[in-house]
Amino acid sequence: MRAFLIGLVIGILGFVVSLFLKEPGLAENGLLILGLGAMGLAAVFGGALNSGDRGRANYSDEQDFKQRMNWSTQLFLFGLPCVLASLAIYLLNMK
Repeated sequence: MRAFLIGLVIGILGFVVSLFLKEPGLAENGLLILGLGAMGLAAVFGGALNSGDRGRANYSDEQDFKQRMNWSTQLFLFGLPCVLASLAIYLLNMK
């Protein structure tokens, strides 16, 4: 839950900063890159980008699996508010 709160704080700060910038697309792009990067790493750690055979071979034991799933969950929860804040900035500045 701490990762989600950190992502939420960064998302809110990026949203507030975008309100004061003449070019809010900078904050939008920064948050989008940060959020999608974290979600991409979550997919890599979670094994979503591997085939079935490779996925089984990458986990040596249950402790390793739990650790990777924890990292994956934390990264996803961090990236989600950043992507949503980027979407909010985009929708606010549509003309």
